[in-house]
Amino acid sequence: MLNQPCVWHETDGAGVVGVAQVTADPSQLTIVKVEVRTQHAWGSPWVTAASATTYAQGFAKAVTPRVVTSDLKIVCATAGPAQDVAQQVTTCTNPF
Repeated sequence: MLNQPCVWHETDGAGVVGVAQVTADPSQLTIVKVEVRTQHAWGSPWVTAASATTYAQGFAKAVTPRVVTSDLKIVCATAGPAQDVAQQVTTCTNPF
């Protein structure tokens, strides 16, 4: 069973936090990892500025520490069964 994470960003003072959550079967040990990535200049690599990981049975939610930057940002999340990497799914927001 694939668990598609829901991922978004929220304004936190002068910065942003990345948030991700996933709902799974209550018996499943679930992982959700969320990252705020930044890009200093167009075409340069995306760099992880903050991340958070949560393990839980069934529903799991993770929130990154606040990131304050004027660089381009994107939030990505990976979620799914903690013990089966092949079944984990990654999704990202559009750059903002």
